[in-house]
Amino acid sequence: MTNRKKIVVGRVAKCLLVSSLVVALSFSIVAPVAPVAYAAVPTAVAQSVAGLPDGVLYYLNGQKVSKEIVEKIAPETIASMNVLKGPGVQQVLGNVPEQQAILVTTKGKENAAAVVELNKKLNRSVDLAGKLLLIDGKEVTRAEFERVLPAQPQQITVLTPEKAVEAYGEKGENGSASITTK
Repeated sequence: MTNRKKIVVGRVAKCLLVSSLVVALSFSIVAPVAPVAYAAVPTAVAQSVAGLPDGVLYYLNGQKVSKEIVEKIAPETIASMNVLKGPGVQQVLGNVPEQQAILVTTKGKENAAAVVELNKKLNRSVDLAGKLLLIDGKEVTRAEFERVLPAQPQQITVLTPEKAVEAYGEKGENGSASITTK
């Protein structure tokens, strides 16, 4: 399993763990007598707490879909996930009321036209101005950096200005973005 896949699977597992903890904590806060509280909580309520959040836009392979469709995706079929919050949602997806979006790309669909188009919008929303840009350790221009196809990166690393200066000296004074290709 590649590092990127391990990261995605790890994030999904972490999300499931956190969701379970939230459910457990909410039961203990609502009713200290656990056996009675568990029996009294409807299954639908427990599933909505543990599942994906409501009020979020969901995209699968570049297309807007329902939360229910995303919930049916097997984690091992996911190639990548992006989570957008706040103004980034409108920058990438246009005039939408939601303040959060989850973009999922499944294996084999990384280069589909809708995914490529959405990734272009996503890349334009990232402020790369002044940042040190690297591909496989070599300094590149913004145009070269943006030409990387969605299926090429194995890892993407973004460093704050402080960390970038530690790693690259003065060149990293505005932060850095680095892509390691497969």
